[in-house]
Amino acid sequence: MVTRSAPKTLPRGCHGDFFRWYNNEHHYSGLGLMPPADVHFGRAQERQSANSVVLEAAHRAQPERFVLGTPTPPALPTAAWINKPKSENGSVSAQA
Repeated sequence: MVTRSAPKTLPRGCHGDFFRWYNNEHHYSGLGLMPPADVHFGRAQERQSANSVVLEAAHRAQPERFVLGTPTPPALPTAAWINKPKSENGSVSAQA
């Protein structure tokens, strides 16, 4: 329980844990099951290749579990926006 006398750093500490998890550990379907930090810092392609190796190994070990054949990782995102930039005419750009 947080009381009025709790240090001001307490909320920052709680949020810091959340944002660290949110950006570095949580995998988003909209980002090809990548954490946002991997996409932002250009590690998505390397991570997707590693995921591909794991999926192929799983398929070789138990092919009966994969009725559609060798699984592949989801496609990588072409863009990820919080607020998509507006075009020169003020509308939201259709391109990524």
